[in-house]
Amino acid sequence: MNFDNYLMLFFRTIYEDSADMDECSAKVKSAVAAVADKLDIVRAELAVKMPATKLCEDGADMLMVLYDREKDVENEPFEASFPLFEGGFITVTFYSGNSNGFDNEQRN
Repeated sequence: MNFDNYLMLFFRTIYEDSADMDECSAKVKSAVAAVADKLDIVRAELAVKMPATKLCEDGADMLMVLYDREKDVENEPFEASFPLFEGGFITVTFYSGNSNGFDNEQRN
């Protein structure tokens, strides 16, 4: 399977509708696992901070491990934050298995 197929699987999985936060979390974990080997991701974390919404009636302030190969990490992680439409934000942190971290192509 070429990398474009892995990305298609990632986006198809991540954009599926979810009934609740647990189902949404499971889909995100599955999507990250689909591309982890290709991008040399050894750990991925998701921090969510949002007010009460239809998807999460009590709001959220949590940190969740999306993927973990339980391998030591010796570099700076790549972090990206995204504002949420209904308020709050999501921050995703990826840790590379490469001692030099992620290159520009992997970051993109």
